[in-house]
Amino acid sequence: MKIPPGVEMQQAACPMVNPGTVVAMSFIVKETGAQAAIHTVGSSALGRMMIRYFKKQGIKLISIVRKQQYVDELLKDGADHVLNSSSETFEKDLKELAEKEKATICFEAVGGEFTGKVLRNMPNGSTSYVYGSMSGSPQINADIGDLIFKGK
Repeated sequence: MKIPPGVEMQQAACPMVNPGTVVAMSFIVKETGAQAAIHTVGSSALGRMMIRYFKKQGIKLISIVRKQQYVDELLKDGADHVLNSSSETFEKDLKELAEKEKATICFEAVGGEFTGKVLRNMPNGSTSYVYGSMSGSPQINADIGDLIFKGK
C-alpha cells in the first residue's frame, strides 16, 4: 500500500488496525461475560467503529467524550450512551450508568488521573484495559482501595 504524500504512517495504519482492534475488544467483552463496556475516547475513529460494531454484536457501550458537540453527534449516529467528561456531574452520571448497564469492562486510552476516575465509578469486580495515554502521563492513578477491596 502506497501512503499518499502528507499522510503520516499512524494515520495510514488506522483503516487496517482499528477494525481488528474493535473485534478483539468485543471478544474480550463476550469472553468475560460483561453486560456492557465503557470506552474513554468515544469520538475517535476507533470509538466510532466500536459504537457501530458493538451495536451489531448486541453489546451496550458507554462512550466518553470531552465536548458536548460529540455527545450530540454520537447519539445521532446511534450510540447507546455518551457521557461528557467535562460535565460537573460526570462521575455521578458514570457511576449510575455503569451500575445500571453492568458495565464491568473499560477500554481506556486517556491514562493519568482519568484511569482512576473511571475505575472508581465502575461496579465492583470491574477491569480496565489501558491501551493508550492521550493525557501524556506515563502513569495511571487508581485508588488502592478499589484494587484491593473492590476487585478492580
